[in-house]
Amino acid sequence: GADAGPISCKMSFRPNGNQLNYTGRCNVQDMGGQGFNGAILYNDQTHRYEVRSPSGLVVGIRRGNSLVFTTKSQTMSGAAYSTMTLSPSSISISFSFIRNGQKTTSRVNFSK
Repeated sequence: GADAGPISCKMSFRPNGNQLNYTGRCNVQDMGGQGFNGAILYNDQTHRYEVRSPSGLVVGIRRGNSLVFTTKSQTMSGAAYSTMTLSPSSISISFSFIRNGQKTTSRVNFSK
């Protein structure tokens, strides 16, 4: 969109039994800090990958060596989409927001 600027993010992962807990924080220019957290696991009963977070459950899809988790939410302000892709060599999170026919997107790539 028209508002460009830097985004600084940090994520950490910690094994916890059969799941991998994650916490993250992104600082967005003019918006301040945005935090997120959850757990990634393989559910043996349903035979699927899941992310569980305070905002709910997201089922993942395995694509080659990657796990892909996509969420969609609709508010009065517009539609928001986020996709977290985890692979052995990278992690990326993509965001899209659509309001009044205008789409704003961003992508954050994480490295060690």
